[in-house]
Amino acid sequence: MRRICAGVGIAGMLAVGLTGCNLPFPGEYTDAPLRLSKVDGHPAIAYCGDPGTLVFVDMWWAQRSDTSYGEVAFKASGTAEIVTGTIIGPSSLPTGMTVADDSGFPADLDNIDVTVEVDGMKSSVQFFFEDEVASIEDWQPDGWMRADGSYSAEPCG
Repeated sequence: MRRICAGVGIAGMLAVGLTGCNLPFPGEYTDAPLRLSKVDGHPAIAYCGDPGTLVFVDMWWAQRSDTSYGEVAFKASGTAEIVTGTIIGPSSLPTGMTVADDSGFPADLDNIDVTVEVDGMKSSVQFFFEDEVASIEDWQPDGWMRADGSYSAEPCG
């Protein structure tokens, strides 16, 4: 009887513990409110979450030739009040933010990983490009790209 009770107890703890692995950590979005497009020839994101205070944004890239390695393409920090639909990027930085790095994007682009922090909540999403996109200059977005690769005409549509 003790062995049965011990087995049931261990199985219960494992079930609760493994279920916890699927739960988001506090302060993280499970559905990042970000869209990607180009503004003035540069990648930019539309913030589609609730209004708040932006304190950090960065964009990383990875190439098809080595997706395990990436580098920062753009990074900014500071304090800026933003609303739903605010556009954030190298050529469209909200007032109060300061650029820390603007290295650009390479050829052979596989994906761009974007992270923003608004009101203490970090949102991160990866945007993957089709094989025929040789460089960011070649990329002609059909509106604003969602994380699933689909597009909308409006930034937060």
